Amino acid sequence: MQREIEIHPETKVGELLEAYPELEDVLRRAAPAFAQLRNPVLRRTVARVTTLRRVAGIGGVELRDLIRTLRASAGLPPGAEASGAAAETDAEASDTREFDVDPSVIVATIDADAQLASGNVPLQTILALAQDAQAEEFIRVESSFAPTPLIDAVRRAGFRCGMRQSGPRSFEALIGRTLAPRAAPAR
Repeated sequence: MQREIEIHPETKVGELLEAYPELEDVLRRAAPAFAQLRNPVLRRTVARVTTLRRVAGIGGVELRDLIRTLRASAGLPPGAEASGAAAETDAEASDTREFDVDPSVIVATIDADAQLASGNVPLQTILALAQDAQAEEFIRVESSFAPTPLIDAVRRAGFRCGMRQSGPRSFEALIGRTLAPRAAPAR
């Protein structure tokens, strides 16, 4: 087992757990939103692309504290990454926009927590629904965590989206089609 990876904000969860499988329980305790890591589907998908920075944001924990806890549990010194982590901003979270839309333009609602609990990753369902939506229609995704990995994937697929915290432990993401640019006037 190779244990030569650094534990820092950009470390991917999958890489961390491959090098330090004993940190799974530490990670789940630090960020309860990741309790589903035992699910093999999530382990192969979400853990492969999610960084510790995102784990902290989704779990509502301080990035610096998460890094320190993981490094200490792995028997590593705190390192410069832990001390500088708090100064770094979470670009993924600050980049999201909120949409205030009329409820009548929301054509489907997905409960991400229920999907994940049943062993499904909701991304493909959401992308299919968004593809079928009209220009001013939206898909709502409800979850108990900030779905930043989902938002990143949806944006990479070319859809527009926004996220907002709708309660103390609840989030809402709205996903819609990118509006087509206006055609140039005919000459």
